[in-house]
Amino acid sequence: MKYMPSTARSTAVFVLALVSALAAEGSQAPQTPDFSGRWQLEPMSRSASGGPSTTQFAAAWEPPQKADGASSIQRAVSEAVGGFVSLKTVIGTDGKVVDIEPLFATVWTGQATALLRTILETERRQSYRPGLLNNAPIPSVIAASSQAGTRPGETSPPASRVPHEITINQSATTLTSRRETPLGPEVIVLDLGGKPGTTRFLLADPSTPEWQHASKWEGARLVTTTAATQAAGLQSRIERRFFEADKLIVETIWPTKDGVAPIIKRLIYTRMPGR
Repeated sequence: MKYMPSTARSTAVFVLALVSALAAEGSQAPQTPDFSGRWQLEPMSRSASGGPSTTQFAAAWEPPQKADGASSIQRAVSEAVGGFVSLKTVIGTDGKVVDIEPLFATVWTGQATALLRTILETERRQSYRPGLLNNAPIPSVIAASSQAGTRPGETSPPASRVPHEITINQSATTLTSRRETPLGPEVIVLDLGGKPGTTRFLLADPSTPEWQHASKWEGARLVTTTAATQAAGLQSRIERRFFEADKLIVETIWPTKDGVAPIIKRLIYTRMPGR
């Protein structure tokens, strides 16, 4: 066995320690998760919260107000379907609907799908006077409800939760999310390398131009920034996708002004069996 000089031994030990440290550092680097699969929304996770409130700002806060009555779309089909749908709606600074999340539906006549399509088509086109804080427009979230037709008699069927499922296909370069809505499929394609793209949200005012978006990884979270320039100025939202244990979390955040809590919609999804 050859004798190794002390200097050589020290160098070998140092190199071995450096390689071990680099390997450990690499093993601790965050891995980008794969969100692929079919996901079902947990029932109690679909409400948006935040934004200004009377409790916090008293008379300085004026909630959004509908600018007109029921649209001709709802009146035209009100004889074919009847029922009631409760919603959480986010109103932008221009008074347009930027997001609707249907919560519960009660069907009196017709089919649930037709009722939801009627209500959502009506509500996404509804004009509002935007919420005002110190006379300045600000994004707002409201608990809304909409009715089609006339309830037959005094009794009513129980309300049922509106289904909400998404299917995600993810590759090394893109993520495609598909949600079946009563207005048709909403497909969003995100470039995972940060390349800009466009999105048209179905559950929002249809006259709004396509939103520009870009995504990037922040550790194990995929963060998408989306913006559109409208008459009232820049409208924006931030969406974050990440795992908490075996749950998929999708948080949508609408920024507000200083001193006002942002509007946050936190959706919690469970992987569907066999996916």
